[in-house]
Amino acid sequence: MMNTPLNILVVDDSANHRRAAEILLAGHNLTVVGTYDEAQKLLTPQCDYDKARAILPNLLEEAGLAGYDAATVSDEVKNQVSKLREKSYEDATTYPNFDVVLLDLMMPASSQAQGGEGMQYVGVEMPVGTFLILLAMNAGITKIGMVTDTNHHHHPASAALDPINRSVITVGDTKIFATNYSESCYFDEATGETLSYEFRQSDEGKEKYRNLGDGKYENAFSGKGWHAMLAVLLKEETQEPVQRGV
Repeated sequence: MMNTPLNILVVDDSANHRRAAEILLAGHNLTVVGTYDEAQKLLTPQCDYDKARAILPNLLEEAGLAGYDAATVSDEVKNQVSKLREKSYEDATTYPNFDVVLLDLMMPASSQAQGGEGMQYVGVEMPVGTFLILLAMNAGITKIGMVTDTNHHHHPASAALDPINRSVITVGDTKIFATNYSESCYFDEATGETLSYEFRQSDEGKEKYRNLGDGKYENAFSGKGWHAMLAVLLKEETQEPVQRGV
């Protein structure tokens, strides 16, 4: 794994899985959010139009066009002003700056643009992670991982990942890793230390992390193995690459 900290966006609606990301990916520059809307905003260029309006006068002055009269100037000057206005928008736009995006597959649907019949879907869990993959690709992010802890017997969207499960899809320079095998781990609540199955079954482990049943342990919690997904994306090659695109 790289020694240089990466800018990583993690998107998951489960507080446990978000906490797991903060523990397992410690040392990286993390942005962790829990909704589609938050992720969409972070993966979409954002123009600060107030900033653009403040920038434009300086650009006009540098071009010798300060105080120009739109009613009297030539078409050539109008075109020049139009280009400078576009430059002000560009200079005032913040672009996504993530090296890696790690996503949940199943999350509550957004209310954006919904009305009438569409409102029945708002808040319902859907495979919106697939659309965030497209947004991440459009933002130029070259390492994208998507994982679900929904059993493939329990939802068709999870089952749809079976043909490419735990393989890397390569599209140009972009690597996409999608899986329904979440490699969930148990962690010490106080230290964040990973607790292996073998240790939990040892006498010391049983004493410190008493099994409470239903997959729960005293003084411990579980979450997705985000670090394992990141490790796959950072490898130069995978055992079973699936090539797509150019």
